[in-house]
Amino acid sequence: MKTAIRFLVAGAVLTSVSLGNTDIRATRVTSSLVLDGQLVDEVWGSAARYDQFATYVPDYGRAPAQTTHFQIAYDNQYLYIAVEAFDSDPGQIKAAVSNWDNLFQDDWIGVVLDTYNDGQTAYGFLVNGHGSQADGTMASDGVFDATEDFIWSAAGAITPRGYVVEIQIPWKSLRFQSGNEVIMGLSIFRNLSRHSEKAIFPAIGADRGAFLSQLGKVKFEQLGYERVVEILPVITQSADYSNDAGELRKVSFASRSPIGITAKVGLTPTMILDFTLKPDFSQVEADAPQVGVNLRVPNFFREKRPFFLEGIGNFGMAGVGFGRLLHARTIASPSVGVKLSGKVGASNVISALFTVDESPLYIDYNGAAATHSIVRYRRLLSQDSYLGGIAINRSHAIGHNAIGGVDGKWRLNGKINVQGNLIFATLSDASSPNPRTGSTGSVVFLYSDRINSFSLGYQDISADFSGLVSTGFIPRDGHSTLSYSAMRSYYPEGGLLQRIRGGMIGRSRHDKVYDMNEWKYLWLASFILPRSTSLSLHYHFESEIFAGQRFSRNGPMAFFSTQIIPSLRLGASIIAGGTPIYNVADPAQGDLTVGSFSLNYKPSDKLAADVSISRTTIMTVGDAASMIEIKLLNTKLTYHLNKYLFFRGTVRYNDFAGTIGADMLASFTYIPGTVIHLGYGTSLLETNDYPSLPQYGGRFTEVKRAMFFKASYNWRI
Repeated sequence: MKTAIRFLVAGAVLTSVSLGNTDIRATRVTSSLVLDGQLVDEVWGSAARYDQFATYVPDYGRAPAQTTHFQIAYDNQYLYIAVEAFDSDPGQIKAAVSNWDNLFQDDWIGVVLDTYNDGQTAYGFLVNGHGSQADGTMASDGVFDATEDFIWSAAGAITPRGYVVEIQIPWKSLRFQSGNEVIMGLSIFRNLSRHSEKAIFPAIGADRGAFLSQLGKVKFEQLGYERVVEILPVITQSADYSNDAGELRKVSFASRSPIGITAKVGLTPTMILDFTLKPDFSQVEADAPQVGVNLRVPNFFREKRPFFLEGIGNFGMAGVGFGRLLHARTIASPSVGVKLSGKVGASNVISALFTVDESPLYIDYNGAAATHSIVRYRRLLSQDSYLGGIAINRSHAIGHNAIGGVDGKWRLNGKINVQGNLIFATLSDASSPNPRTGSTGSVVFLYSDRINSFSLGYQDISADFSGLVSTGFIPRDGHSTLSYSAMRSYYPEGGLLQRIRGGMIGRSRHDKVYDMNEWKYLWLASFILPRSTSLSLHYHFESEIFAGQRFSRNGPMAFFSTQIIPSLRLGASIIAGGTPIYNVADPAQGDLTVGSFSLNYKPSDKLAADVSISRTTIMTVGDAASMIEIKLLNTKLTYHLNKYLFFRGTVRYNDFAGTIGADMLASFTYIPGTVIHLGYGTSLLETNDYPSLPQYGGRFTEVKRAMFFKASYNWRI
């Protein structure tokens, strides 16, 4: 039975609601608050204060090492959250001035807000002691995805008692069903890096259901709908030069437009339409270097282009992971894009994407662009359960690709859920007079509580399914796989060890192409210690079928990371064992050794240095033994003038390819969409074949050079 309490406090109305979960009371105020990290507004002296936090990492339900208080207020325009994070040793607080989405290793305060109160997805907002910000979305199981950015403000201050953060979120930045009484799920959580703890209010349990179904409940009164309209013009100018017969010549990109525009319109309180014409799909920074030798599957590079990032998680599918049906990087040069996303009613979630792709792959074929149409639908059920479907279509003279499928997730109780999918694909192209078809399907059973977790899954994927999904990334096809895992956690009392987790992850796979079987048994043990220290030890007994032969992948792995002091974080890993030599004409058994080391050093709140080094050795076994050695070095130096403006220099070295890449970037981000970027990059090749090109150190020749400028303004009407 619902109850409500209303009373007047210092010119504000305090509301509360009892809904079965922990009640959180929000105070309505009549005027905007000052955002300064000082908690000077009168409302913070009278609003309800909450402090009963409990850990959920490394264990559930324990008293955290430090105390935290928070309060909630709101008016017609904003949601306000004030948090005081007490600390017995403020000098040990880890916080730096950083750009957007770059504070995850710090001490921070987080807000999870399920505006629909449906337990499916939620907004996430993070702030550290200097007011630096990060945001994203959270899935029902508590997995945080930082790809989406929202417009909101925050302030922070480190004090003799700890640190304080204030958060101001415009209601316009959130999707919710307006009304006289709007009930949302809300929790506050805190990361305490030196204690290796995460604490949350209200307390959650591993056996109580999905993460989002355990949020506290807060009621907001008289929340009206104000249509959101955003117009974002962008200008991008670049000059690219590349080696052409011994000279650096300017490269022309016919599909690149210097001016573009993006618009966002709220069709209803819960439905958003995005439109972009001649959009900016540039990346501000280059991809991190990866080993590109002896690969069965091409390296995966994450999408970084802003238009595709918002809502991209909506296109994911439940079930055993087979890859991605939508990997937006396959849409290389779009000239027009339209997105529709939101809810219809209380239980229907719709996401749709349409683009016109003028990639040379299509234009050079017959002068016509390709079109991509993607529609995703989910019918929400109780807790985090749902039934869904997806349809993808790519049309062009080079061929037609259609993909369709259904998926679902069913939560049986707080500990058990079942997921599955069934997907079909067809492709017609010039290489085959008849359409090619394929399919994949999977089901997985998952059990989890505080101590134990188990999984059992089955997947079947047809041969050449990856070739039938032109918009996706499918690492491997043509197999039937039974997967299973069993893990157990231990929580020692006292001492340095905070959690020990061990068990086995395995699979039994039948390769359909060669009618052969392979297996994997990965035994692992992981340890959590103070100062964000973790150690994970693995040994895997594994075989792999390639080109009709079975190869061994047996070997150990170890991963280690630690935050020695607030300014220094170290990481290291080593992988050793067998590997196939992925040469279809001459496959062979090989040995693989990969060692890596990383360092993040912040001598001050505004300066950060990052260094990562890796060494990969691949050696063939047998009479014709040979060895490949690959060394990668990546260095980055960043100076933040404040949380809006930073300067960065990056150097990347690959000794196997004989290349050096160097970039310089000045970047200003006031809010997502209001940005100015100015960059310069160069690529050097270890060669003396082009004496007319710029030479460096007697060994390296400049073969590419680029400069760019980008500016955009997010005009919210």
